[in-house]
Amino acid sequence: MESREIAVAKVDDLQNGDMKKITVNENVTIVLARINGMYYAFGGLCPHYEAPLEKGMLRGAHVYCQWHHAVFNALSGACEEPPALKDISSYEVKVVGGTVFVCIPAKSPGDVPPAVAAPDRVGDNRTFVVVGGGAAGDSAVQTLRQNGFTGRVVMISSDNRPPYDRTNLNKSFLQGTGKEEWLPLRQKGYYMTLGVEMMLDTTVSGIDPATRSVVYNDNQTLSYDKLLIATGGTPKQLTIPGSELENVFTMRSFRDAERLVKTIGTTSSVAVIGASFIGLESAFSLTRRGCRVTVIAPEPVPFELVFGKEIGGMYRSLHEHNGVMFRLGEGVRSFEGDTHVTGVLLESGERIEAEIVLVGIGIRPATDFIRGVNKGRDGGIIVDRNMSAGNDIYAAGDVAQFPDWRTGDMIRIEHWRTAQQLGKCAALNMIGKNVPFGGVPFFWSSQVKVHIRYVGHASSWDDLIVDGDISSQDFITYYIKNGSVLAAAGINRDRELLVIEDLMQHNRMPDIEHLKRKSFDIFSFL
Repeated sequence: MESREIAVAKVDDLQNGDMKKITVNENVTIVLARINGMYYAFGGLCPHYEAPLEKGMLRGAHVYCQWHHAVFNALSGACEEPPALKDISSYEVKVVGGTVFVCIPAKSPGDVPPAVAAPDRVGDNRTFVVVGGGAAGDSAVQTLRQNGFTGRVVMISSDNRPPYDRTNLNKSFLQGTGKEEWLPLRQKGYYMTLGVEMMLDTTVSGIDPATRSVVYNDNQTLSYDKLLIATGGTPKQLTIPGSELENVFTMRSFRDAERLVKTIGTTSSVAVIGASFIGLESAFSLTRRGCRVTVIAPEPVPFELVFGKEIGGMYRSLHEHNGVMFRLGEGVRSFEGDTHVTGVLLESGERIEAEIVLVGIGIRPATDFIRGVNKGRDGGIIVDRNMSAGNDIYAAGDVAQFPDWRTGDMIRIEHWRTAQQLGKCAALNMIGKNVPFGGVPFFWSSQVKVHIRYVGHASSWDDLIVDGDISSQDFITYYIKNGSVLAAAGINRDRELLVIEDLMQHNRMPDIEHLKRKSFDIFSFL
């Protein structure tokens, strides 16, 4: 392909570790980086949601996206960590007479699908089955092919469509600003190109480790050599009078979101049961449609168990300012109505008018059908750091209960990016790579146009250290237990949270006394 050389910098313009944005022809964004005295150029927008990579972090040869923490190799453009699904373009760089030139192809290559192995059913007669069509399953099948697996790959999903971005169902799609065609994770035909057999709208009713088979639909069976269970979660239901009424919804799948969108009107009265992420993100989206929304939950403060009282109180104030009404510290006695719900009766006796009810009280692992593996109290499948449950069975995503390499605690995490990471880890170990999971959990939430990001994992804490002002939505909160930082959450501190994730990854977080100093600078610890 023909290319042209564009002068972009002088050889001394950038120091090692610096990045510079370059715009070519007003529509191609490139980042120039200097690493160990050498210049490299790569695509400037993260393939996930087009975040500007020059505002992220360059550590060695790794480029970190500040929005959702995808990681790319600056030398090759390869995607190393999700949630991005594609590589970024890599451009040839020349240094001539003290000037740095980037070679620009006549046609921009855009984001690059990773190189994958072609199926070879003759040379490789193994069958790997992935049960689940969400983030973990999607990540696993790509990882298998990227790392040379040429046997048969079958994905079985109870959903009626290929993997899609479920994180947007209760955000842009529910708001009406996101289109259905934006949701699929992959372009049409991708799985066929990958050589993955898709069994959609298919219900797995059991697995038989003794015969190495999966039972589905009307007692049909499929034999496997190795099996990955990535079935995700099932929304918890309220078993109270009136639960069977029309217009009582949960939010997990595209089917759920589509049904809700078709039902709501611009003046609908909606009761959201639960002050969870699903509940409050959905509450904001529904107010954007003009609905009158009341959030009902037993906890006195939203997100208190995740973020603490102060951040939870800040979010309540933001939602109230946006028109959401709250009934917190309240239980639900029943849903009222003849055929369709018309109201919610609280334990206190108060009645909340509601033409629509959205129940968002959490999920439970979708593992009821599974026998022959060890499960935790909540139904999560107990695995080791390789995501192995034994007997060539693996688990990843919301269903996996795995050891936290930092604390040794057994944890189960319901985050999109972590599900992708666990799916990748499981796939690598299915093909014998022996790669224990050693990532740092990360998630984000967007509510009332405020974006919070959270790194690490703290199911409880005995101390909090706040840097900044929570009420002004400009802060980092550190979650401390037994003198160690287990997690950090922040708003408007995206680059600092990238640094914190890197420090956690390398077990180099500063001690508590450093964090408490007014002059503390997290960047100084890189």
